Amino acid sequence: MAIGDFVGKFGSFGTGDGQFYIPQGLDADENYIYNFDDTVPNSSKKIQIFNVNSPYNFIDKKVVDGSDFPQANYKGLKVDANYMYLFNGYVRIYNKISPYTFIGKSAQQILGTINFNGLDIDNSYIYQTIGAIGAPAYGTIYIINKNSPFNTISTFTITSDINYLAACCAVDDNYIYVTENEPGIDARVKIFDKNSPYSLIGSFGSFGTGDGQFDLAVGIEVDDLYIYISDLRYSTARSNRIQYFSKTSPYTFIGKWGTTGTGNGQFSHPTYISIKNDLLYVTDRDNYRIQIFNSNPAFIPGARGGGGSGGGASGKRLLHRDLQRRHRNQ
Repeated sequence: MAIGDFVGKFGSFGTGDGQFYIPQGLDADENYIYNFDDTVPNSSKKIQIFNVNSPYNFIDKKVVDGSDFPQANYKGLKVDANYMYLFNGYVRIYNKISPYTFIGKSAQQILGTINFNGLDIDNSYIYQTIGAIGAPAYGTIYIINKNSPFNTISTFTITSDINYLAACCAVDDNYIYVTENEPGIDARVKIFDKNSPYSLIGSFGSFGTGDGQFDLAVGIEVDDLYIYISDLRYSTARSNRIQYFSKTSPYTFIGKWGTTGTGNGQFSHPTYISIKNDLLYVTDRDNYRIQIFNSNPAFIPGARGGGGSGGGASGKRLLHRDLQRRHRNQ
Protein backbone atom coordinates (compact mmCIF):
# COMPACT_ATOMS: atom_id res chain seq x y z
CA MET A 1 0.00 0.00 0.00
CA ALA A 2 1.10 3.58 -0.67
CA ILE A 3 0.85 6.57 1.64
CA GLY A 4 -2.73 7.83 1.61
CA ASP A 5 -4.32 4.54 0.59
CA PHE A 6 -7.73 4.16 2.24
CA VAL A 7 -7.85 1.60 5.06
CA GLY A 8 -11.19 2.10 6.81
CA LYS A 9 -13.78 4.41 8.30
CA PHE A 10 -16.42 4.53 11.01
CA GLY A 11 -19.08 6.84 12.40
CA SER A 12 -22.35 8.51 11.48
CA PHE A 13 -24.31 11.57 12.54
CA GLY A 14 -26.07 11.44 15.88
CA THR A 15 -25.66 11.63 19.64
CA GLY A 16 -25.76 7.91 20.39
CA ASP A 17 -22.80 5.77 21.36
CA GLY A 18 -20.40 5.52 18.44
CA GLN A 19 -22.03 8.42 16.60
CA PHE A 20 -20.70 11.95 16.16
CA TYR A 21 -22.33 15.33 16.54
CA ILE A 22 -19.20 17.43 15.96
CA PRO A 23 -16.15 15.11 16.00
CA GLN A 24 -13.00 16.93 17.05
CA GLY A 25 -9.57 15.95 18.40
CA LEU A 26 -8.45 12.36 18.07
CA ASP A 27 -5.57 10.05 18.88
CA ALA A 28 -4.83 6.33 18.96
CA ASP A 29 -2.68 3.81 20.78
CA GLU A 30 -1.98 0.12 20.17
CA ASN A 31 -5.49 -0.92 21.20
CA TYR A 32 -7.94 1.97 20.86
CA ILE A 33 -8.93 5.07 18.91
CA TYR A 34 -10.00 8.09 20.99
CA ASN A 35 -12.15 10.97 19.74
CA PHE A 36 -13.68 13.98 21.47
CA ASP A 37 -17.25 14.61 20.33
CA ASP A 38 -18.53 18.14 20.89
CA THR A 39 -22.23 17.61 21.47
CA VAL A 40 -24.88 20.29 22.03
CA PRO A 41 -23.13 23.47 23.26
CA ASN A 42 -22.85 23.82 27.05
CA SER A 43 -24.17 20.32 27.68
CA SER A 44 -22.26 17.15 28.51
CA LYS A 45 -19.63 16.28 25.95
CA LYS A 46 -17.79 12.98 25.55
CA ILE A 47 -14.57 11.25 24.72
CA GLN A 48 -15.47 8.11 22.77
CA ILE A 49 -13.24 5.04 22.61
CA PHE A 50 -13.24 2.58 19.71
CA ASN A 51 -11.44 -0.65 18.89
CA VAL A 52 -8.34 0.04 16.83
CA ASN A 53 -9.14 -2.89 14.50
CA SER A 54 -11.88 -3.08 11.88
CA PRO A 55 -14.87 -2.76 12.23
CA TYR A 56 -13.76 -0.19 14.86
CA ASN A 57 -16.46 -1.08 17.36
CA PHE A 58 -17.52 1.42 20.02
CA ILE A 59 -16.01 0.37 23.36
CA ASP A 60 -16.80 3.03 25.95
CA LYS A 61 -17.08 6.75 26.60
CA LYS A 62 -16.13 9.37 29.15
CA VAL A 63 -18.79 12.03 29.55
CA VAL A 64 -17.26 15.36 30.52
CA ASP A 65 -18.95 18.45 31.88
CA GLY A 66 -18.99 21.02 29.10
CA SER A 67 -20.57 23.85 31.06
CA ASP A 68 -17.31 25.79 31.36
CA PHE A 69 -15.99 24.99 27.89
CA PRO A 70 -15.49 28.14 25.84
CA GLN A 71 -17.18 28.06 22.45
CA ALA A 72 -14.52 27.13 19.93
CA ASN A 73 -14.13 25.57 16.53
CA TYR A 74 -11.47 23.01 17.39
CA LYS A 75 -10.71 21.00 20.51
CA GLY A 76 -7.57 18.87 20.72
CA LEU A 77 -7.10 15.43 22.28
CA LYS A 78 -3.99 13.31 22.88
CA VAL A 79 -3.25 10.17 24.87
CA ASP A 80 -0.16 8.59 26.38
CA ALA A 81 0.31 5.34 28.27
CA ASN A 82 -1.71 6.49 31.29
CA TYR A 83 -3.82 9.56 30.54
CA MET A 84 -6.08 11.38 28.09
CA TYR A 85 -5.36 15.09 27.57
CA LEU A 86 -8.28 17.20 26.33
CA PHE A 87 -7.76 20.83 25.43
CA ASN A 88 -10.35 23.52 25.06
CA GLY A 89 -9.17 26.57 26.91
CA TYR A 90 -7.87 24.40 29.76
CA VAL A 91 -5.96 21.17 29.36
CA ARG A 92 -8.02 18.58 31.23
CA ILE A 93 -6.37 15.30 32.20
CA TYR A 94 -8.30 12.05 32.69
CA ASN A 95 -7.17 8.59 33.69
CA LYS A 96 -7.09 6.25 30.69
CA ILE A 97 -8.65 3.37 32.62
CA SER A 98 -12.40 3.19 33.34
CA PRO A 99 -14.05 5.09 35.04
CA TYR A 100 -11.64 7.63 33.49
CA THR A 101 -11.19 9.66 36.67
CA PHE A 102 -10.56 13.38 36.30
CA ILE A 103 -6.97 14.02 37.40
CA GLY A 104 -6.69 17.78 37.07
CA LYS A 105 -6.44 20.69 34.68
CA SER A 106 -3.98 23.38 33.72
CA ALA A 107 -4.23 26.76 35.36
CA GLN A 108 -4.28 28.71 32.12
CA GLN A 109 -7.50 29.40 30.22
CA ILE A 110 -7.74 31.61 27.15
CA LEU A 111 -11.06 32.71 25.67
CA GLY A 112 -11.77 34.30 22.31
CA THR A 113 -14.40 34.63 19.62
CA ILE A 114 -12.87 31.91 17.46
CA ASN A 115 -10.35 29.47 18.92
CA PHE A 116 -8.03 27.16 17.07
CA ASN A 117 -7.04 24.79 19.83
CA GLY A 118 -4.48 22.05 19.43
CA LEU A 119 -1.98 20.18 21.54
CA ASP A 120 0.70 17.54 21.48
CA ILE A 121 2.64 15.76 24.20
CA ASP A 122 6.02 14.18 24.78
CA ASN A 123 7.40 12.35 27.81
CA SER A 124 7.63 15.48 29.95
CA TYR A 125 5.43 18.26 28.62
CA ILE A 126 2.14 19.28 27.04
CA TYR A 127 2.46 21.67 24.10
CA GLN A 128 -0.68 23.78 23.71
CA THR A 129 -1.46 26.17 20.88
CA ILE A 130 -3.72 29.17 21.38
CA GLY A 131 -5.14 31.05 18.43
CA ALA A 132 -8.10 33.17 19.39
CA ILE A 133 -9.69 36.18 17.74
CA GLY A 134 -10.43 38.62 20.54
CA ALA A 135 -7.85 37.13 22.93
CA PRO A 136 -4.43 38.48 23.84
CA ALA A 137 -2.68 35.19 23.04
CA TYR A 138 -3.60 34.98 19.38
CA GLY A 139 -0.51 33.00 18.43
CA THR A 140 1.08 31.49 21.51
CA ILE A 141 2.54 28.12 22.46
CA TYR A 142 2.18 27.13 26.12
CA ILE A 143 4.53 24.46 27.44
CA ILE A 144 2.98 22.77 30.46
CA ASN A 145 4.38 20.28 32.92
CA LYS A 146 2.72 16.87 32.59
CA ASN A 147 2.85 16.39 36.35
CA SER A 148 0.52 18.01 38.89
CA PRO A 149 -0.06 20.93 39.36
CA PHE A 150 0.29 21.10 35.53
CA ASN A 151 1.96 24.48 35.68
CA THR A 152 3.07 26.43 32.63
CA ILE A 153 6.85 26.34 32.47
CA SER A 154 7.30 28.50 29.39
CA THR A 155 5.49 30.32 26.59
CA PHE A 156 6.52 31.82 23.30
CA THR A 157 4.72 33.77 20.59
CA ILE A 158 4.90 32.40 17.07
CA THR A 159 3.85 35.65 15.40
CA SER A 160 3.62 39.36 16.18
CA ASP A 161 0.80 39.85 13.67
CA ILE A 162 -2.59 39.82 15.38
CA ASN A 163 -4.26 38.70 12.14
CA TYR A 164 -2.47 35.32 12.25
CA LEU A 165 -3.82 32.45 14.34
CA ALA A 166 -1.95 29.38 15.51
CA ALA A 167 -4.00 26.25 14.86
CA CYS A 168 -2.37 22.95 15.87
CA CYS A 169 1.09 21.75 16.76
CA ALA A 170 3.15 18.56 16.65
CA VAL A 171 6.44 17.77 18.35
CA ASP A 172 9.31 15.36 17.85
CA ASP A 173 12.62 15.05 19.69
CA ASN A 174 13.99 18.33 18.35
CA TYR A 175 11.29 20.61 16.97
CA ILE A 176 7.81 22.09 17.41
CA TYR A 177 5.76 22.25 14.20
CA VAL A 178 2.84 24.71 14.07
CA THR A 179 0.12 25.45 11.52
CA GLU A 180 -0.66 29.16 11.22
CA ASN A 181 -3.26 31.06 9.19
CA GLU A 182 -4.50 34.48 8.31
CA PRO A 183 -7.85 33.01 7.22
CA GLY A 184 -8.59 33.59 3.57
CA ILE A 185 -5.30 35.44 3.01
CA ASP A 186 -2.32 33.36 4.07
CA ALA A 187 -1.51 29.90 5.46
CA ARG A 188 1.77 28.31 6.42
CA VAL A 189 3.68 25.94 8.68
CA LYS A 190 6.41 27.12 11.06
CA ILE A 191 9.11 25.01 12.68
CA PHE A 192 10.71 26.05 15.98
CA ASP A 193 13.57 24.70 18.05
CA LYS A 194 12.20 22.72 20.98
CA ASN A 195 14.56 24.35 23.46
CA SER A 196 14.41 27.90 24.78
CA PRO A 197 14.50 30.51 23.25
CA TYR A 198 12.45 28.45 20.71
CA SER A 199 14.14 29.92 17.65
CA LEU A 200 12.37 29.81 14.32
CA ILE A 201 14.07 27.13 12.21
CA GLY A 202 12.05 27.37 9.01
CA SER A 203 8.64 27.75 7.41
CA PHE A 204 6.78 26.76 4.26
CA GLY A 205 3.42 27.14 2.54
CA SER A 206 1.17 29.91 1.26
CA PHE A 207 -2.53 30.49 0.63
CA GLY A 208 -3.98 28.70 -2.38
CA THR A 209 -5.01 25.36 -3.84
CA GLY A 210 -1.79 24.34 -5.58
CA ASP A 211 0.56 21.64 -4.37
CA GLY A 212 2.22 22.86 -1.18
CA GLN A 213 -0.39 25.60 -0.66
CA PHE A 214 -3.19 25.63 1.91
CA ASP A 215 -6.73 26.92 2.03
CA LEU A 216 -6.71 26.56 5.84
CA ALA A 217 -3.89 24.55 7.42
CA VAL A 218 -5.20 22.98 10.63
CA GLY A 219 -4.18 19.48 11.72
CA ILE A 220 -0.49 18.58 11.76
CA GLU A 221 1.43 15.38 12.51
CA VAL A 222 5.00 14.20 11.97
CA ASP A 223 6.69 10.83 11.68
CA ASP A 224 10.32 9.94 10.98
CA LEU A 225 10.27 11.39 7.47
CA TYR A 226 7.23 13.52 6.77
CA ILE A 227 5.09 16.42 7.95
CA TYR A 228 1.36 15.81 7.33
CA ILE A 229 -1.13 18.69 7.14
CA SER A 230 -4.93 18.65 6.94
CA ASP A 231 -5.97 21.34 4.46
CA LEU A 232 -9.63 22.17 4.82
CA ARG A 233 -12.04 24.48 3.10
CA TYR A 234 -12.24 28.04 4.33
CA SER A 235 -12.65 30.16 1.22
CA THR A 236 -14.26 29.50 -2.13
CA ALA A 237 -11.14 27.47 -2.90
CA ARG A 238 -12.76 24.59 -1.00
CA SER A 239 -9.72 22.43 -0.31
CA ASN A 240 -10.43 19.17 1.49
CA ARG A 241 -7.27 17.10 1.50
CA ILE A 242 -4.17 15.85 3.29
CA GLN A 243 -0.75 16.98 2.09
CA TYR A 244 2.63 15.74 3.21
CA PHE A 245 6.11 17.21 2.98
CA SER A 246 9.74 16.34 3.57
CA LYS A 247 10.74 16.87 7.18
CA THR A 248 14.02 18.52 6.21
CA SER A 249 14.55 21.97 4.71
CA PRO A 250 13.32 23.13 2.20
CA TYR A 251 10.32 20.98 3.29
CA THR A 252 9.57 19.73 -0.22
CA PHE A 253 6.01 18.85 -1.18
CA ILE A 254 5.85 15.06 -1.56
CA GLY A 255 2.21 14.12 -2.08
CA LYS A 256 -1.47 14.59 -1.33
CA TRP A 257 -4.79 12.81 -1.28
CA GLY A 258 -8.43 13.72 -0.85
CA THR A 259 -11.13 15.75 -2.57
CA THR A 260 -14.46 17.16 -1.45
CA GLY A 261 -17.15 14.52 -1.05
CA THR A 262 -18.53 11.67 1.02
CA GLY A 263 -16.78 8.69 -0.57
CA ASN A 264 -13.84 6.76 0.75
CA GLY A 265 -10.82 9.06 0.83
CA GLN A 266 -12.96 12.17 0.35
CA PHE A 267 -13.47 14.81 3.03
CA SER A 268 -15.73 17.53 4.26
CA HIS A 269 -13.71 19.59 6.76
CA PRO A 270 -10.77 17.34 7.71
CA THR A 271 -9.45 18.78 10.96
CA TYR A 272 -7.42 16.77 13.46
CA ILE A 273 -5.00 14.06 12.38
CA SER A 274 -2.97 11.48 14.30
CA ILE A 275 -0.35 8.91 13.30
CA LYS A 276 -0.02 5.64 15.16
CA ASN A 277 0.81 2.09 14.11
CA ASP A 278 1.76 3.16 10.53
CA LEU A 279 -1.76 4.55 10.11
CA LEU A 280 -2.98 8.11 9.78
CA TYR A 281 -6.34 8.87 11.43
CA VAL A 282 -8.38 11.86 10.21
CA THR A 283 -11.37 13.57 11.82
CA ASP A 284 -13.65 14.08 8.81
CA ARG A 285 -15.78 16.55 10.73
CA ASP A 286 -18.70 17.42 8.49
CA ASN A 287 -19.02 13.82 7.27
CA TYR A 288 -19.35 12.79 10.96
CA ARG A 289 -16.74 10.07 10.78
CA ILE A 290 -13.15 9.03 11.28
CA GLN A 291 -11.18 7.88 8.25
CA ILE A 292 -8.02 5.79 8.38
CA PHE A 293 -5.20 5.72 5.82
CA ASN A 294 -1.89 4.02 5.33
CA SER A 295 1.14 6.11 6.32
CA ASN A 296 3.83 3.52 5.58
CA PRO A 297 5.10 3.65 1.98
CA ALA A 298 4.75 0.61 -0.26
CA PHE A 299 7.68 -1.65 -0.91
CA ILE A 300 9.81 -0.58 -3.90
CA PRO A 301 10.95 -3.54 -6.01
CA GLY A 302 14.66 -4.00 -5.39
CA ALA A 303 14.67 -1.92 -2.18
CA ARG A 304 16.62 -3.65 0.55
CA GLY A 305 15.06 -3.79 3.97
CA GLY A 306 11.48 -3.66 2.69
CA GLY A 307 8.90 -6.22 1.84
CA GLY A 308 5.22 -6.97 1.58
CA SER A 309 2.93 -4.00 2.07
CA GLY A 310 5.08 -2.43 4.77
CA GLY A 311 8.66 -1.74 3.86
CA GLY A 312 9.79 -0.66 7.34
CA ALA A 313 12.13 2.23 8.07
CA SER A 314 14.60 1.31 5.32
CA GLY A 315 11.83 1.10 2.77
CA LYS A 316 10.52 4.50 3.89
CA ARG A 317 13.92 6.12 3.49
CA LEU A 318 14.43 4.61 0.03
CA LEU A 319 11.00 5.65 -1.13
CA HIS A 320 11.55 9.13 0.27
CA ARG A 321 14.72 9.51 -1.83
CA ASP A 322 12.93 8.11 -4.87
CA LEU A 323 10.01 10.54 -4.48
CA GLN A 324 12.35 13.50 -4.04
CA ARG A 325 14.28 12.49 -7.18
CA ARG A 326 11.05 12.23 -9.18
CA HIS A 327 9.90 15.61 -7.86
CA ARG A 328 13.16 17.28 -8.92
CA ASN A 329 12.88 15.73 -12.39
CA GLN A 330 9.32 16.97 -13.00
